[in-house]
Amino acid sequence: MRKKVLSAILALVTAVTCMTYPVGNAVAAGNIPEGAKSYQGNYYYVYEDADSWEDAKAKCESRGGHLATITSEGEDDIVYQCLEDSGYDDGYFGLYRDDSGTESVWKWVTGEKVVYTNWKPGEPNADYGGTEAFGGYWGGEQWNDFRTSELSVYICEWEGCTIRLNEQSLIMKPGASEYLEYSVMNPDGIQINKSATWKSSNTKVAKVSAQGKVSAINPGHCTVTCRVENSSKKVKIVVVPRKVTKLSVLSKTKNSVQLKWKKQNGVRGYIVYMYNPDLKKYKKVKNASGTFQTAVIRNLRKGKTYRFKVCAYVRSGSKNYNGDYSKVCKVRMKE
Repeated sequence: MRKKVLSAILALVTAVTCMTYPVGNAVAAGNIPEGAKSYQGNYYYVYEDADSWEDAKAKCESRGGHLATITSEGEDDIVYQCLEDSGYDDGYFGLYRDDSGTESVWKWVTGEKVVYTNWKPGEPNADYGGTEAFGGYWGGEQWNDFRTSELSVYICEWEGCTIRLNEQSLIMKPGASEYLEYSVMNPDGIQINKSATWKSSNTKVAKVSAQGKVSAINPGHCTVTCRVENSSKKVKIVVVPRKVTKLSVLSKTKNSVQLKWKKQNGVRGYIVYMYNPDLKKYKKVKNASGTFQTAVIRNLRKGKTYRFKVCAYVRSGSKNYNGDYSKVCKVRMKE
């Protein structure tokens, strides 16, 4: 096993965040060791007590984690830095070759797809009669395939904390407010005390306080993000339009009427409903853009009285969210 002596000395002098310790040292809540390096909510730590790749895998799992999986260049850089800061340039991670099918396939221990690789040129080569079936770093930051008992150093990974929220989405009226509540679970599923920060993606639609109080401002939609360390959870916020007001008749003829109402900012559109006496309910007869505040209803009968009401709506995704209906407007057509 090769060590980078200079890196090891610097590690001791500067107290870097990734050190190598034998089994038995104190670990933090949730089995994550003190000094583990974090990246995007996950934690990484180097050990040097493995008899084999299988032994390394079992020991990571006994500590509540798993052999490190690497799914991006950024994660690759962090994991190798963790290894290098500990004074090593060789070490197992959680990649193995599955020979159970008709073709050999490289897999991660977690079942994640192998979407990123960083093999050395000519690797993996399945040397030593095909017994090189386990992934790791070899003499630098690129990957090599190893035999099962070739290394003793390995990198464990723990998934970051999980945030649970009392709501996944909120549908609110302008002026309303609601509190979002959160809890944080460590990788063992045990609730832990962690402070959170909150942020709205559009404060013109909804604001959120440091305590998680969401205040609806104007019609529209946004997301509120709860962040705890490197983990985050989002809540969809929809603020529905206000009640349509000042619905009245702008003009009318024997068989058509032009309605008007007070325009609202931030709405996607307006829906005009007309009462159908045969069905004994209101039926949609017109959809107007949010840039308009009038609509013409045609094919009406002269001398007949009609009843109309209007609501505004916003759209989030593929769904419309309606505000309250206006007061009913009665219209008697000209003879």
